[in-house]
Amino acid sequence: MEDINIPFEGQDLSNLTDEQRAKIEEYKKIHMRLRLLKMQMEDIKEETHDLLETLNHMRVQDNKNNI
Repeated sequence: MEDINIPFEGQDLSNLTDEQRAKIEEYKKIHMRLRLLKMQMEDIKEETHDLLETLNHMRVQDNKNNI
């Protein structure tokens, strides 16, 4: 997954209307939420991988013990 950049970050927004600044803030909130979700998805992916490896190891051990 590619990095999610926050739009208008570090730019001078003083020449914009209140409506334009409000719209930009909406964009920023969405991008921040997407960034957080991306980090959570990466954590979930890693944990899922670890759990699947553990489960597979347990199954192999059970199969050896049942022979």
